Amino acid sequence: MSNTPEKQNNSSPANSSSKINGADVDILFEDVKLEQSGFIGKKLKALLARFSFLRKKAVWIPLLVLFAFFVLGGGGFSYYEMTKTNRPGYVLSTLENSLISKDAASFSSIIDLPAFSDNFINDFINSIQKYHFVNSLLGEIPPTEIIVDNISFLFLNIFKGTEYENEFNNKTLFIPKHISDLLTQAKFEIKEQTGTDNYIISTKFYDDFWENIPLKLEVQHTNTGLKIVKLANLEEILQIYNMKLSKRHLQEQKYKSRKNKQDLYEMAIYLPNSSCSPHLAQSGDRKILYVNYTADPHYQKDHIVAFAVNITISNEDGIQILEDTIRSNTIVLPTSGVNMSTPFSLTENQVKLLTENGSLFCKATPTMLNTSSGSYFDTRKK
Repeated sequence: MSNTPEKQNNSSPANSSSKINGADVDILFEDVKLEQSGFIGKKLKALLARFSFLRKKAVWIPLLVLFAFFVLGGGGFSYYEMTKTNRPGYVLSTLENSLISKDAASFSSIIDLPAFSDNFINDFINSIQKYHFVNSLLGEIPPTEIIVDNISFLFLNIFKGTEYENEFNNKTLFIPKHISDLLTQAKFEIKEQTGTDNYIISTKFYDDFWENIPLKLEVQHTNTGLKIVKLANLEEILQIYNMKLSKRHLQEQKYKSRKNKQDLYEMAIYLPNSSCSPHLAQSGDRKILYVNYTADPHYQKDHIVAFAVNITISNEDGIQILEDTIRSNTIVLPTSGVNMSTPFSLTENQVKLLTENGSLFCKATPTMLNTSSGSYFDTRKK
């Protein structure tokens, strides 16, 4: 009987192990392998346990989103850097920043200067004939090389912050003197041209002579990105400028008219009752015309230092035979009048006209007066 219990005890382990399924064996075997791997196995097991939280979706989804953000953000930045020169906003901001910081290099990256110069010259030559006062003021159009040089000098002065000066602009004021400051303070905007792939940068600024000046720059796609290639409203500027010049011309004419009337009035006071009379005389084989000029005393406080009088002689048929000016530097006192005779040489035709007509008419018109007080009037220079 003593042997029976021992047999039962030896059979118990065998029976219990036969009840362990395959999954439990695998887990057990894995644990055994980790146990047997020593120090490295223990460290690896601890590391896996530490990152076990990654099995939860609530953790790894935000991490994936963050990873995607960095990947896409980096790619987006690279894409922007590669394509920024084709973006109108980049051209506009570069223009504004370059003007404010006086950065010519930055500005040169957004303008095609050769194309800009060529377009300006072609548009200017094709448009200038339409505007009389601008054309008259300009006179002869300079060679294209000079125009190109002056465009470069203009941009150079803008970015140096100095006034743009040359002989033509000093006379015409076509480009405002403080153009650099005006552009720095200007507010620009860019819009796509309807029906095209081009853009227009526009602004408006104020100048004492011009008042409100519109400025439009055309931006086109080139091989190196969007570039400023044209002054888009040159004809509009020429039209405004021509109107300014016409108004100035009219004002000058009115001023001259009033001034001439005042001058003539002053000269009539100092040379009152100006009159002339002609008579022919013989000098050898030549006929000489003597013109006697007289003016009454003026009784003013100043004496006359010099004067000039325009003489016009015509016959009874109204044909003008001679027109000339007599000048005198003889001092005329206020209490004395003028009585002087001046000879004129005649052509054969003038002699014939004078001798064939018995009656001659002479008209004397004072044109210049210089008194001791410094008064000086000269209608011929106005």
